[in-house]
Amino acid sequence: RSGKIKNTYGLCVPEVEFSGELGKMNQGKLLTTIIDRIYKSTTDEDYKHALTQLRELSNSSVPVVEMNVCFNMGYLHLYGLGVDKDRKNAIHYFDKAAALGSVKAKFNLGLIYSKIKSIRFPSYAYYCFGLAAAGGLNEALKQMDKLEPELAPEDIRRAQECMTNDGKQFLSASEL
Repeated sequence: RSGKIKNTYGLCVPEVEFSGELGKMNQGKLLTTIIDRIYKSTTDEDYKHALTQLRELSNSSVPVVEMNVCFNMGYLHLYGLGVDKDRKNAIHYFDKAAALGSVKAKFNLGLIYSKIKSIRFPSYAYYCFGLAAAGGLNEALKQMDKLEPELAPEDIRRAQECMTNDGKQFLSASEL
């Protein structure tokens, strides 16, 4: 069978064979299995096993697989599931997933930069939410509205300019 499969998460993943711990398997099917394990896990061992499998897929030649691997690695690191809680690594993985097109990763970066006091950066959060909103995530618009009162008009203008930068990969926090 060739073409694309749609898994339970609505991802349309090309059928590409993968050989790893689970044997020869379609990458999309393996990714779905791993994501199921992550969101249904109840023990640290379950998360560690999912993390090991995500690492096997981390250098996928299929961008949508790599994007979802990075998003889920970010999730595990942010909440310390199967791994020590590590915001720096979470941001790294969400950045990578966002650069590959993950709207949810862009949204999560906005949440991180708007809510975590030690790294709070409201103008960058606004920018991330703007990218997520442009990708169709309506919740991001609500978050932008919450941030606007604390931003200077110049910060809003600059973030909006970056959002409309011909669709180029989004900037790191240090560039905004």
